[in-house]
Amino acid sequence: MCYNNRENEMNDLVIKKAKSGDRNSQEIIYREFKDRIYTLALYYTKNPANSSDVTQDIFIKIFRVINKFNGGNFKAWIYRVSINYLLNYVSRRDTFVDLNQNCMATRNKDIEEKIAIEKTLKKMPEKFSFLLILREKEGFNYKELSNVFGVPIGTIKSRLYKASKIFRKYYGGKDE
Repeated sequence: MCYNNRENEMNDLVIKKAKSGDRNSQEIIYREFKDRIYTLALYYTKNPANSSDVTQDIFIKIFRVINKFNGGNFKAWIYRVSINYLLNYVSRRDTFVDLNQNCMATRNKDIEEKIAIEKTLKKMPEKFSFLLILREKEGFNYKELSNVFGVPIGTIKSRLYKASKIFRKYYGGKDE
């Protein structure tokens, strides 16, 4: 693994080499983050083939703009670029595939709950649904979320509160 002790940040040498176009360093970054970015993309595209394409597009974008990374939490920066790409992708496509399309859950109750959660997240503004996904599914803490979204921790806390409130409202079956 290519992390050091400073909050699991990517090794500075790997990043520096990747910035200069070193394919081996870019491969290290890709291998480290590809599964997490694919999962995030799958959550919004609901289609493995589209998610693979979107993941590749995200990494092309990452390596095109990696020179804009000027230090700090590299993981947060990767997620920020990914989320921005996905927000643009979603707004361009403005269509979703049912969560149940490729669901391998064995119990109908689990499937129904996943569908209800997915429908609820789709009703929410993307900035709130992404925030909930990163917090609940990916396990990001307040500091990591602050880095990803580029806002203070207090703002993250208030947005999470608002996102939870919106989620409960929609999950309860009420639309606005």
